[in-house]
Amino acid sequence: MKPDLVWKLTEEWKSYRADEPSAFYLKVTKLGGVLFALCGVCGILLPLILE
Repeated sequence: MKPDLVWKLTEEWKSYRADEPSAFYLKVTKLGGVLFALCGVCGILLPLILE
């Protein structure tokens, strides 16, 4: 998903001066997505490995 779209839907209304998400917000959102994806992959593979 695009972090810009998520920001517009969830955060834009909270700020009257911000026209776009900050670089920090974009980096943290992308990092969080990668970490959640890795946790999902580990959750699928871990039971197979531990058998």
